[in-house]
Amino acid sequence: MRWGGEYNAKVDVRYNLLNSAGVAEPIDVLGNINSLNCGNVSISAHPALEVRASQRCPASLLRSNYLVGDRVESTSPVCGVANYTFEFTQVASCSNSTVVSVFPQTYTTVSSTPYLSLGVLPNLSSAGAWNVRIRPNFAYGSGVFGPSQRISVNGSAASVLFQEEEAEAVRSELSTNGNGEVYPNPARGEMVWLNFTDLKESEVQFRMLDLTGRVVIAQQYTVEGLLQTGVNVESLSNGVYVVELLDGATKREQRLIIQH
Repeated sequence: MRWGGEYNAKVDVRYNLLNSAGVAEPIDVLGNINSLNCGNVSISAHPALEVRASQRCPASLLRSNYLVGDRVESTSPVCGVANYTFEFTQVASCSNSTVVSVFPQTYTTVSSTPYLSLGVLPNLSSAGAWNVRIRPNFAYGSGVFGPSQRISVNGSAASVLFQEEEAEAVRSELSTNGNGEVYPNPARGEMVWLNFTDLKESEVQFRMLDLTGRVVIAQQYTVEGLLQTGVNVESLSNGVYVVELLDGATKREQRLIIQH
């Protein structure tokens, strides 16, 4: 059942009663779905998740480490999770909460365990501090982000910040027709990862275009509401590209910077 959902419930009871011959006979008593006791039954919201306490500032993490999500309180497990989304917002330092990210970066796990490799963060010159929130995702949609916790990751901060006009080139520009992301962005390795949800069609088209409009990569995927896959961009030159996902009549689009 859906976390935070509201339902009308009906409970039927079966009794096995002995007849005069001593043989058990099933007797069904049907519940009433309109009963005040069974109407508008609310399911609790899912437990909130946050970064494990031992990994928070002032601990120093490596990009080879996995970031782990724990429940905020010792409540029931978060059942039925499809995957988890980690949101990173860069700040000045462990002790300085000044935000230096132009926009938050989100990364979604490929499995139903709350472990994310910090290798997804940019491989840059110095230690970076990040505010991190964690959200579970379910087959029926996204959950809610838990509280923000700060971490420090070696080799994940640039010595100088992007200028606003440079950062605008990598700002997500998704349509309002659905959710999706391409990461890491900027891309510095051979692979980028696609994560698109709420797809309507069973066949979707992925294209990557340079700024002249030339299609440099084109793929077709068979999906069931969700696309999570990697795309090899090793052969592409450094620069700005337009990423398109065609879901029937709906086009989802954003820009991607490649900096090998």
